[in-house]
Amino acid sequence: MQKTTERDKIVLVRWVFSVIAKHSALTTEFQISSDKVRNHEIAVADYMQYILGTVCFQETKDVLNYEGVDAFADAFELLGELAMLSLMEDQSVNVAFENWIKYLDPNFLKKFE
Repeated sequence: MQKTTERDKIVLVRWVFSVIAKHSALTTEFQISSDKVRNHEIAVADYMQYILGTVCFQETKDVLNYEGVDAFADAFELLGELAMLSLMEDQSVNVAFENWIKYLDPNFLKKFE
């Protein structure tokens, strides 16, 4: 994770979004062309081969040899978390997460006083 660049994070964010857009509640809202999805999948595959096979080759080899496949799978999970963290750290995303508040009935919160 320490060796993941900003460009790598963008690749991961785009891929994660294209995967999430496949959720049945989202497919009609966010239609990503099959070409774009394939491009994101190829980019992630390239990234994984580069990061695991070149940049972190010894670390990857050590995890597989000494800690096993489960620990290796945990590393993939961490990359997914990194992508989500990158999404959440984006200022525009943070603002968008709070936009719904402006549609609350001003009297709603008074119910809890």
